Amino acid sequence: MIKASDIISPRLRVQPTDKLPEVSGDTPAIALLHPLLDSNQRQLIVKNGNDIHGIIDANSLLEGLTQTVTPLEECCLIEVECIPHDFSASRLAQAIEDTNSHLDGFWTYPSPCGEMTHIVMRVRRRDPQRVISSLERYGFSIVDVYHDDHSDAETDMMRLFELQTLMNI
Repeated sequence: MIKASDIISPRLRVQPTDKLPEVSGDTPAIALLHPLLDSNQRQLIVKNGNDIHGIIDANSLLEGLTQTVTPLEECCLIEVECIPHDFSASRLAQAIEDTNSHLDGFWTYPSPCGEMTHIVMRVRRRDPQRVISSLERYGFSIVDVYHDDHSDAETDMMRLFELQTLMNI
């Protein structure tokens, strides 16, 4: 897990006059989002005990969080929604694995009205169509999809095989 002490800005130095909020060097990077946004100067001092280790700003936090996200090569992003008490990570993973795809990660957040849970998933598959169909069978509503416009070779082969089958009838 990336921590505050791992993402200290190399560009900023603590000045004796700095009156910034302080965080422990052991604080997980994701937990720094709200304190950083609440800070007037959008900076936090990182301390371990009484020792000051440096400053985190928005750029260094973004760079640190980027280390936790792998590139989108061969992946698609799919956003679904469901009623909060219907959310199950194991059902979500099962729906994706039923298509011989892999769930690389997901992020949940409440809808603006709070009635639904939104889940943004990263799925290791270029063409999301089979995954979308499976997610809908499992009761998830598709909100948005992002993927390369290039179709998946597996899907192309299936379509050619289906065409050949139709032509042979």
